[in-house]
Amino acid sequence: PITYSFNNISNTENGGTGSHQDSGDGAGKVTGSYSVADIEGHNRVVEFDADENGFSATIRTNGPGSANNNPADVIVESSAPEAA
Repeated sequence: PITYSFNNISNTENGGTGSHQDSGDGAGKVTGSYSVADIEGHNRVVEFDADENGFSATIRTNGPGSANNNPADVIVESSAPEAA
């Protein structure tokens, strides 16, 4: 089995930033995250694990219209103000 690690940070077309990081243990487990931040201060971070049991993710965001909920095996944590 071969282990690996990857990391990338870049600027988006609209002046924000994006990043992606993941690593594999060589035995089938991958963990990582990716994020996007726009120039208005909205952020989204996705942290994930994938292995023989499937894929799971936690999303942290302050994006407008987002709310705390857990569809499927995903946890969404929002710090956005509640919509009126």
